[in-house]
Amino acid sequence: MVKRWLGMLGTFGLVLGLTACGGQQLDLAGELDLAGEWVYENPTGPGAARIDIEPDGAFSITGWPSNLQTGEIDRSLTEAGLNWDQPKSFSGKLEDTQASRYGGGVLFDTSAESFRGYPDESCESFVFSCTTVLMFYLGSKNDEYSYVLFRAADSLT
Repeated sequence: MVKRWLGMLGTFGLVLGLTACGGQQLDLAGELDLAGEWVYENPTGPGAARIDIEPDGAFSITGWPSNLQTGEIDRSLTEAGLNWDQPKSFSGKLEDTQASRYGGGVLFDTSAESFRGYPDESCESFVFSCTTVLMFYLGSKNDEYSYVLFRAADSLT
C-alpha cells in the first residue's frame, strides 16, 4: 500500500516537473523552436541584448555587446568584461528555426559577423523552474566554459 502511494506520488511529481519547464516549445527529443524573442540583460548595469527570430528564420539582433563573439577570440573574456558602451545590431536569416539541444548549435550568420548559440535548459532548482535558454560562450575560465544566457522574453515576466 505504501509503495503504491509512493509510486503514484513520484509519477505525479515527474509529470508536474516536466510540465513546469516553460519557455519556448521543447519536446523530449531535444528539439527547440527558436522563433520568438530572446533577451540577455546586462548584469552590471543598464542595457539588454535582444534576438528576435521570425517563424521563417529571419532574425534581428540589437544591443549586442561589441566584444561578444566578435573579432579575435579573447579567452579571458568574462561576463563582467562585456562592452555595452557601443552595442551592435545585426540581421540575417537562419536556415531552420528548429534546433537540437544536443547538436552543434545554431549559426547566426550575418554579413558582418557570425555567432553560434547553443539551445539548452537552465534549471534554478531541481525540476520545477526550468527555462529554455540560448547560450553564447565567452572565453574559457579555469578550464571551464563561461557563457551568457539569452532567455525567452516571455519567461522573464
